[in-house]
Amino acid sequence: MTDFVTIKGNLGAAPKYSAKNGVPITRFNVGSTERRFNRSTREWEDGHTNWHRIVVFRDQAKNAAVSLAKGSAVVIHGRIRNRRINQGTEAEPKWLYLSEIEADHVGVDLNWGFVNYFHGVAAEPPQSESGLRSESAVIPAGQDSREPAEEEDDGDAAGPIPPQRETDASPGWGSSFGSLTDTDGGNGAVDDSDPGTDETGEQSNGVQQAA
Repeated sequence: MTDFVTIKGNLGAAPKYSAKNGVPITRFNVGSTERRFNRSTREWEDGHTNWHRIVVFRDQAKNAAVSLAKGSAVVIHGRIRNRRINQGTEAEPKWLYLSEIEADHVGVDLNWGFVNYFHGVAAEPPQSESGLRSESAVIPAGQDSREPAEEEDDGDAAGPIPPQRETDASPGWGSSFGSLTDTDGGNGAVDDSDPGTDETGEQSNGVQQAA
């Protein structure tokens, strides 16, 4: 049985793109923060944050690499994959257990930003340097409690004027994502170590070390 999940959250760092054996691959981490209503204070509060490793393949990997950035609000639908990697030796194995989501669909959450959509496949993005990213995570606080902005009616305008975009994609590259706010908080770095040879391991809800 295949486990399908749908999550929403924010990228903790910029996506990391590579082409392993000619197959485009993009990896990134998404932080999904629970929102809870405090009946005592009558206010919404941030709860626990779950971090999910996301992997995207082929044409969608190219589009994701040039469309997403640190802090982008996304909706991910895909399958849970559990693997294990031997970071030791054959004689003295040191297993790293990983749980990640192999994304079938990656979308921008339009509740918190806007895009200009370009149909097609993005040009080949530059491959990311090896090693871990060090950017701090971006998890906008209070997202679920924010109300949509009200449109002003001045009687003459043809329609609401969208805010100026803060980020733009390179010409001809995928879509651009502009954030309506710029709020930093939390910690989290993208762990994009080479997954190595796929091998199904024991059930795992995250990353853990086992000798």
